[in-house]
Amino acid sequence: MKTMKVMKTKFSILFTLTAILLTGILFSCQQQKKKGSEESIEEKVEQEVENFGNRLSQISETDPAFAEKLEAELETFEATMEEFSEEMEAAGEDVNKEVDEIAHTLLAEARQLNQKLDRWSEDAGEGLSELKNEVQKDFVQFKQSVNDWLN
Repeated sequence: MKTMKVMKTKFSILFTLTAILLTGILFSCQQQKKKGSEESIEEKVEQEVENFGNRLSQISETDPAFAEKLEAELETFEATMEEFSEEMEAAGEDVNKEVDEIAHTLLAEARQLNQKLDRWSEDAGEGLSELKNEVQKDFVQFKQSVNDWLN
């Protein structure tokens, strides 16, 4: 009777360990499948920059609504890039250094251009046309930076 109890205990322990091992293996396989099917943060950043570049190319410096369109695109780009940054930090995901550096550079340039755009829309008077020309020149350079990164 004592041997029967010992065998039942051994069987229970063996069954429990086997169940835990199989559960761990299945869980591990599911995690790898999820990671493989999701788009990496690098791909998301590259896609966003490409889309942003396409949207910028549709904005003309001579358009009467140039400032409003540019400001809307810059704010959207900044918000999206900040979300990606938070997502990277939360996931602890390592990102290609080049992609990270370029994304931060483009974000800094976007913020700087947005600040000049804000000053342009707030200012009135003599310096207005000079600031307008500066914003338009910076816009062309920023567009080129985005296109350079994409190519």
